[in-house]
Amino acid sequence: MPTLDTSAWARLWQAGRAALGDALRAGAPLGLAPPDQQALQRLWLLEAERLPHEAERLGRSAPLDDAALQHLVEARCAQMYDVPADALRHAQQALDTLQARDPQHPLCLHARFALGFAWLECGHPARALPLVQQLLREAHRDHLPLLQLDALHLLARCADELGQPEPRAAALAHAQALVAQCPEVAGLPAWDSLQRLAWRLALSQGPQPAPPGQGFASQALAALRTLVDGPREGLSTQLLALRQTALLRYLPRKWRLELAWLESSQGRGLPPWEPADDLYGLQAQVLAAGHRLRQGQALPELQALRSTLAARQLQRLEQRLALVQALATADADSLQAWLQHPAAEVLDLFWLAGPALPLLRSLQRLPATPPALLAGLQPLIERLLGPQAPPARRPPPADLTAREWQVLQLIGQQLSNEQIAHQLHLSLATVKTHINRLYAKLALGSRDQAVLRARQLQSS
Repeated sequence: MPTLDTSAWARLWQAGRAALGDALRAGAPLGLAPPDQQALQRLWLLEAERLPHEAERLGRSAPLDDAALQHLVEARCAQMYDVPADALRHAQQALDTLQARDPQHPLCLHARFALGFAWLECGHPARALPLVQQLLREAHRDHLPLLQLDALHLLARCADELGQPEPRAAALAHAQALVAQCPEVAGLPAWDSLQRLAWRLALSQGPQPAPPGQGFASQALAALRTLVDGPREGLSTQLLALRQTALLRYLPRKWRLELAWLESSQGRGLPPWEPADDLYGLQAQVLAAGHRLRQGQALPELQALRSTLAARQLQRLEQRLALVQALATADADSLQAWLQHPAAEVLDLFWLAGPALPLLRSLQRLPATPPALLAGLQPLIERLLGPQAPPARRPPPADLTAREWQVLQLIGQQLSNEQIAHQLHLSLATVKTHINRLYAKLALGSRDQAVLRARQLQSS
C-alpha cells in the first residue's frame, strides 16, 4: 500500500477538496513521498478535473510504481474512453489487490465504484448492484459525501436499467438529502445526471421544468424539452447546434446515442455503430430497430436481441424494444401491456410519435383498456402531436388538391411515406408523387418544413 495515509486519500471525496487541487496545481509540498504525490495527482485529474488524457500523458512519462493504483487509473481512463471491457479487467485487478491490503481504505472503496460502473457499462447492472450498495454504506460510514453521490448516481442508473422503480426513487431521494447536507456535491456531474433522470421520470405526470446542466448535457436536455413541450420548429436548430458540438468535442457513446435518438425522432438517419456487446451497443441495436420502424421499413429478426436483454435483466431496453415491436405489428394488446409496465418510459412515445399515434387512439375504443389508463391517455396524445383534425375535413389550401392536403396533414402528424400509403390505401409511388407536387406548390425544401407548414395551415 502507498505510504500516503488514509486521511489524505479521503480528501479526494470530502467536502472542500478544491483546496487539495490548488495545492497539487501549485506543486506545493504536501509532506508526501514523490510516488504518493504522483498517484494523488493522477486521481485528481481523473476524479475532480475529468482529464483522462492528462492522466495518461503523465503515466507515459512516469508510470506508477504501485500496480494496484496503476490498474485503478487505467480502469477510470478506459471508462472515460468508452472501453468498458478494459475498465472491468483493470478495476477487478485493482479491487482484488486493494481489498487484500485494507478493505476500508478510500482507494478500495473507489475501486469498488470503478468495478460497479464497469459492470453497468458492460451491460450487467445486476452484477453492479451489490457492489454499489456496499459502496454506499461504506462511503456513508467514512463521511465521503462526494463518493456517496457517485454511488447514488450509479445505484439510480442500475435500478433504472433493471426497471426497479423503488430503489431508483430511493436513490434520487437520498441524493436530494445529501445535497441539502453538503451543497458542494451539487456541483458534481453526477448530480446533473441524477436531476436529468428525475426529470425524465416525471414526464409521465406532465411537462416539467428542466433542471440546470452544463455543456452538451444542458443542450441535449433543452432539445428533449422541445421535443416534449414544443415549439417543435425550434428542434431543428437545437439539433444542428448539438451536431456542431459533437464535431468539435469528444463525446462518449452515452451522449452520441442521445443525439442519435433525438435525430431519429425527427426521421434523420443514424450514424454507423461498431458492433458491441455492452450496454451502449445494445442500446444502439434497439435504437436502430425503432429507426427502421419510423422509416416504414421491415424489422429484422429481434428475438436474439430480446433474449439477451431479458437474460441481463435490462428491463428498460427490453420494454423499449417491446414498444417498437407492438407498433410494428399494430398490436393494441401489446401496447396496452407496455403502457402498464413499470419500466416503460413516456419519452419513447415521443421518439416513435408517428407510428404510435394511430395505435394509441385505437386503445380509446377498446373496452378492455383500463379506465385509469385512458384517463391520462388523451392529454398524452395532445402533447405528442396536438389535437388531431380528420384529414381533408378542412377545405384544402389554395393550389392543393384534396388528396395532397390529406397527405400534407399526415406529414404534419409525422407519419412516414409508407404509413401514409397504408392509411390512404395508395401505392408508395403515388404518395411520393403527391409529396413532390405539394412541395413544389408550397415551396418546401425539407420534411421539417412540411411538418411545420401542415400545422400552420391546420391552425389558421
